[in-house]
Amino acid sequence: MPTALFDEAQQRQALLNLLRNAREAMPEGGTIDVTVRAEGMSVAIRIDDRGAGIPEEIRSQVFDPFFSTKGEGTGLGLAITRQIVEAHGGSLTCEQREGGGTSFRIALPIAPARASALPGPQGR
Repeated sequence: MPTALFDEAQQRQALLNLLRNAREAMPEGGTIDVTVRAEGMSVAIRIDDRGAGIPEEIRSQVFDPFFSTKGEGTGLGLAITRQIVEAHGGSLTCEQREGGGTSFRIALPIAPARASALPGPQGR
């Protein structure tokens, strides 16, 4: 797996926000899949739930501050999550999951090769 540079505490918060939303999307319980893989020049993290899904007509709004389909909450979780990911040069997308549910994908850029890997006194 290639290396991606990120602030651990911030990325932890982003992942916790997505996992909490996935859990809340399945009030009767269910499986949440988390996968990490290299995709091109990014490290991609997918969080897939098997809830009711997000209707297409509101999917574009889920990252808007204060937007929520829940009766409670601030509607800031996904907005903050996107802000964290984009501050790291990445992207966050939301798609309908094949077979039902929702898939969120974080893509973080692969870290550049270290200067210490170069030949010379510093690289030895």
